[in-house]
Order: sequence, then C-alpha cells, then structure tokens
Amino acid sequence: MSSKLNCSAALIFVLCCALSVLLVGCANPVASVDNYVNPVWPDEFPDPTVIRLPDGTFYAYATGGNLNGKRCNIRILKSNDLVNWQAVGDAVPQLGKYNSISKRNWAPHVTAYNGKYYLYYSTNMDYASEKNEQAMAVAVAVAEHPAGPFITTDQPLVSGPGFEHIDPMLFIDSKTNKKYLYWGSQSRPVHVREMADDLISFMPGSKTIDVLACSGDISYENLLEGPWVIEKFGKYYLFVSGNNCCGMEANYAVMVARSDSPLGPFVKMADELGTPDSICLIRNDRWFAPGHNSVITDMAGDQWLVYHAYDFNKKTTDPDGKEKLAGREMLIDKIIWQDQWPVKISPSVTPMPSPLY
Repeated sequence: MSSKLNCSAALIFVLCCALSVLLVGCANPVASVDNYVNPVWPDEFPDPTVIRLPDGTFYAYATGGNLNGKRCNIRILKSNDLVNWQAVGDAVPQLGKYNSISKRNWAPHVTAYNGKYYLYYSTNMDYASEKNEQAMAVAVAVAEHPAGPFITTDQPLVSGPGFEHIDPMLFIDSKTNKKYLYWGSQSRPVHVREMADDLISFMPGSKTIDVLACSGDISYENLLEGPWVIEKFGKYYLFVSGNNCCGMEANYAVMVARSDSPLGPFVKMADELGTPDSICLIRNDRWFAPGHNSVITDMAGDQWLVYHAYDFNKKTTDPDGKEKLAGREMLIDKIIWQDQWPVKISPSVTPMPSPLY
C-alpha cells in the first residue's frame, strides 16, 4: 500500500511539474499557431510604418486614403500579432494651419517618446494646394495615445517646391540618445538632420547632411526615398526604396546601405560586397513594385520588413476606362541576414512562419 502511494505521489509531482512548465511557456511570447500568408492587409495601405507598444500591441500607419469607406488623412490599423489587423481610423482628423486643405498626406512615421507619440508625415502646403500645385513638407504632430488624435504643430519642419521633402523617419540612437530625422525624394540625396529633444524642432545649430546620393545609371537608384534606419552588428543600416513607386509603369524595390555613424556616409551593399546591386527586396510574378518599408523586431530578435506592393491579380479601371492595378496592400517578410547584410528576397507567396510576438 505504501509503495502504491509513493508511486501515485511521484506521478502527481511529475504531472504538476509538466503543467508548470506548460503554463510558464504560455506566459512567454509565442508565434501564431497558424502560418501567415501575404498580404496581411488585403486592401490599400501604402507606405506602412509599425510601432509596438509595451503591452505587445502593434499600430500601423499609412498614407491617407479610404479606410472602411471613410476618407482619412493618415490611416491607422491595430494588431496583436503583426498578422491579423483591424481598422482604427484617422490619425490626423484635423490638419494644421499650413496644410488645412491638403489632400496629399503621405508616408507617416511614428515614434513613442517620454509618454507621448510623435507623428512625422509628408503633406502639401496650402499655398500650393490652392493652385493645384505641389509643394511638399515634413509635418510633425503629437498625441497622447497611438490612435490619436495627433495635433499638427504650427509650422512644418522643412518644405519646398515639388516632392523632395517627403518620407520622414525619426531615429533615436541607442548609443548617444541623439535624435535624427531622415527624409528625401525627387532624385535628390537622402537627407538627415539632428532633432532637438522636444522632437518637434531641429537642434539649434544643426545642419542638413546628405547621406546617400541617387545614381542615374543603376537600376532602381535614379530616385531614392522612404529611408528607414536600424542598428545592428554595431552598424547603422539604411533601407531606401526606388525608383518609381506607383502605377502600371512602377519600377520599385528596397535597397540597403550601412555606416558607422547615423550621419553617414552610408556605403551601399553593392559597393562593399561587389554585387551587381544593393537590393534586398524585389518584385516577383505575384507582387509588383514592393517597397517603402518599415522594420519591426519581433520577440525573437528577428527583423521584419513591413511594406506595400501591388497584386498582379487585382486590376481595376480608372474613370476613363483604362486598366490599372488596384491599391498597394500591406505585406510582411522576415529579413534574412548573411555576412551581416540582408539577403535579396521577393514577397512571400506561400504560408510562412509567423513572427514571435
């Protein structure tokens, strides 16, 4: 009888230990049981940028347009796993003093800092909108919550004719806590300038520095835009997109360069490795013109490209009855690193392991 009780007690102890391990495992970050399949948002959501809150919630922001039938200046989605998303609404329901009538609000970037959220976005100045012209600016807006409403400051950070001053990205250097704003397009160099600690103005005495120039004789490099910077391997990696983002004649891909400093100079992957190009994301037979990425790191430490692309299978017509591609949808794919550089990939078309969240 005693031996039977001892065996039963031992069995119960083993089962309890197993259950404890299981419960602890459940409390840790896990990947979705199911794999994901692109797109993760099967509707128009161009120029996506993603942030992760301390509670594990993800917010994605995109160029203005329709979201669930409502016109937005800057669109917002929300997710718990980077794969399944739901619509939130408009980040900037009321525009600012200088862009109050703008219908052109592009390429947002959001940074959480000291309990507030800072939204940098491309917008058209009112004086140009009134004439149906283009004079783009980098605006900054502030909110108490990632869903907004974000309130635009009284003046843009930088502005000028055309679309050179677009696609902002705010980077905070973990080594120095210095803040830098990157932006650029229109076949001009990618720019950077140090920001003040208030994150709504440039550091007094700072200057704009060109960190990466276009190249007219290399595919996809005639125009560079959509900069995104990360730290890895003790270096600073700059992801940029080029050349033509949109429409049936789009020619777009993501390229990468790196530097020892956030201020550059950035050396393209092709120049350092002797490869034909610096591309890390390029089209395939299903997905056309992939680009304008952000980078998000999952709980396993893996980096993921969050980007847009056209689906070749989805066509529509313009008001004149001419065929065109439907909207740019949101996709994700893991960055594969080899010898401290991203491997060239194309958008995944089959089920892939989900991010660890």
